[in-house]
Amino acid sequence: MRNVIRSFVAGLCLAAATGAWAQEKLVADGEAWMQSSERERMAFLVGVTNMIAVEKAYAQRKGLPEPPAGALLARQTGDLTVEEMSKRITRWYEANPGQRKTPVMKVVWIDMVRPGLAKEKP
Repeated sequence: MRNVIRSFVAGLCLAAATGAWAQEKLVADGEAWMQSSERERMAFLVGVTNMIAVEKAYAQRKGLPEPPAGALLARQTGDLTVEEMSKRITRWYEANPGQRKTPVMKVVWIDMVRPGLAKEKP
């Protein structure tokens, strides 16, 4: 079942890949992000949120703990819309033009997840 879910998600990601995302890169970085349309950026983020939801549902169904990275990401970005997330990622790359090789998901972690974790610490 796990391979079926992975194949399905991989297929969805490939179907959504166009323009800069259709390059031979396996990890989306700032170069691809900044060359992509807003629609492509939103599709990427929807794919990420869907993958987190699939992992959570699978874990619940199998009685496993929720994957920690996905749980943290969901908790720290839960109040943001996909559009707001996209704008924050774009602003980060604009503010850090020398960091265009940084993976998009690392930017999400640096800009959205890590600050919320710091606030949670006693």
